Amino acid sequence: MAPSDPNGTPFVETHRGFVNTWDCDENAHMNVQFYFRSFQQASEIFALKATGANPGARTAILRHVRYHRELHLARSTIVRSAVLGEGLAAGSVVHLMHDADSGELAATALDQPGYRIADMPACGLGEVEAALPRGVTHSPTPPADTRAMIENGRAIVSNYTIARNFECGPDADLLSNAIISRMTDAASHVWNHAGITTEWLTGTMHGRVAVETKLTRFKRIEAGGALALVSWIESMEEKTFLMRHQLEDLLSAEPLAATEIRCLVMNLETRRAVPLPQAARAAFAAKTA
Repeated sequence: MAPSDPNGTPFVETHRGFVNTWDCDENAHMNVQFYFRSFQQASEIFALKATGANPGARTAILRHVRYHRELHLARSTIVRSAVLGEGLAAGSVVHLMHDADSGELAATALDQPGYRIADMPACGLGEVEAALPRGVTHSPTPPADTRAMIENGRAIVSNYTIARNFECGPDADLLSNAIISRMTDAASHVWNHAGITTEWLTGTMHGRVAVETKLTRFKRIEAGGALALVSWIESMEEKTFLMRHQLEDLLSAEPLAATEIRCLVMNLETRRAVPLPQAARAAFAAKTA
């Protein structure tokens, strides 16, 4: 059994990090792929403490991340992790990332592990309420038939890449942060396709923001494979919309992984959400009619 923290809680410290210049995006805060990098590291450390082995990418066949506060340049972070002992997500591993200087909760991750966890002290729902799903359901995302959506213009192929050795874990499977990095690289193409263009964002001093992300893995993704990312807008409300990505084998179109991302537009001066442009909502309604 892995020891709990010295403070007597079931949480163990699993990661310490720092926000570097190259971790930040055009909004001057840490990009979501680097939250996933920290949580991936934390999940492997936790697995080693819990079982003595590192399952690599199998630390989470489903990872649900919520972003609670922006992390800016030169901030230090600490992640603590525990098993959730009750509720619908009982048996999940929960990770809490705090700003090490202010103590504020910056982000959370809820993992459905793909390995067997030994008997460990568990935390209750009250300790991790902030990690529970809010704008994205926690159940696994099913594979989608994307061909028709591409043909009718609702979806686009937003990214092409080759999986590399350095992006894989000890199990030779593509790590979660490497999957998310492809989706952040593709984001501007999807936002433009949705009618929320880079020109409009720049001209109005607004930025693209994700507030919640769920990654579901379907198949192993090994180095050398050619990958295509198919993306579309699933739903759109007044201030938020749900973006979908499906990572596929470029040659066979077999679904390999999927994400659902709750997005909003942020005023870069007030750092507050603003209503989505009416033109974008009208375009979405036309595409889904």
